[in-house]
Amino acid sequence: RTQQDTAVAAILAGGAVFLSFEMASREEGQQQHYAKTASKSQAATSCSAAPSAAPSAAFRLSASSLRRQKTVQKMDQAATKEQALNSLYEVNWGEPLGSGTFGEVFLAVHRKTNEAVAVKKISKMYTDNRAFQREMDALLHLRSHGGHPNICSLYENFDEGNYYYMVFDLVCGGEMFDHLVAQGAYSEADAARLVREVASALAFMHGIGIVHGDLKPENLMLSSTNSSDAVIKVVDFGCAQTDDSKNLSTGGVAVNTPAYSPPEIIKSKDKQNRRIDPSFDMWAMGVILY
Repeated sequence: RTQQDTAVAAILAGGAVFLSFEMASREEGQQQHYAKTASKSQAATSCSAAPSAAPSAAFRLSASSLRRQKTVQKMDQAATKEQALNSLYEVNWGEPLGSGTFGEVFLAVHRKTNEAVAVKKISKMYTDNRAFQREMDALLHLRSHGGHPNICSLYENFDEGNYYYMVFDLVCGGEMFDHLVAQGAYSEADAARLVREVASALAFMHGIGIVHGDLKPENLMLSSTNSSDAVIKVVDFGCAQTDDSKNLSTGGVAVNTPAYSPPEIIKSKDKQNRRIDPSFDMWAMGVILY
C-alpha cells in the first residue's frame, strides 16, 4: 500500500510539473503572438513601409479570400436544406452546455428518434478565421468518409440567417485531462484500451489524409465519467491539416501545443510555413500514453 501511494504521488507530482511546463509554453506562445500582431499592426500603419511588401500582402489577402470562399461553398453544399433545425431538433436554448472556440453549445433532442445531441451555434463571421476553416475542412472530410466511433461526429449542419448550426455527438464524460488531474494515472488495463481507441481513430484519420495536429488530453473526450467503461471521442480539429487544404496553406499553419509537439517542430526556424505529417500525431500520442 505504501509503495502504491508513493507511486501515485510521484505520478501526480510529475503531472504537476508537466502541466506547469505546458501552461508556461502556452503563455510564451501567446506573448509571441501578441508581439507579432503588434509588429504587423505598426508595419501596416507606417507611412515608410517598403513598396515591395504590397505584392506579398495582396497575395495573402487573395489566398485568405479564396480559403473563405472555399469554406462557405463546402458548408453550403453539405448543409441540410429540406428542413429547418427546429423542425428536426428540439433545442434547449435557455442554458448552454458550454462555450467553444467559435460559439456556444446547446443540448438538443431529435424529434423522431429522441436521440440527444449537441448543437453548436457559430456566427458566420468566423468563416474568415483560419482555425474555423481548418476545422470545417476536417469535419466535412471525416463525414464524407463515414466517420469513426472514436471521433466526435458532425451529423449535419444548417445554414440559417447569420449563423451556422452544427449537430454533433453529445459527449458527457468530460476531458481526459480532467480525469487525470482528479484521479491520477489510469490502470494499465484502462490505459491500454483507451490508447487503442485513440490509435484506431488516428489510423482512420491518417488513412483518409487528415493530421489532427493538436492531440492532447484536453482534446480527448470521454463518453462517461467512469473510466472503466468510457469511450474516447477525439475533438477539436482547429489545427488539422487535410490533403485537400494543402494547396491553400499560405499564411502558415496552426500554433500547436508545444508540450505535445515533436522536437523537430519546436526547433523549426521556419515556423510559419512548416508542414506536419502523421508522425506529429504519433509523437503526441506517445506523450499522452506516458
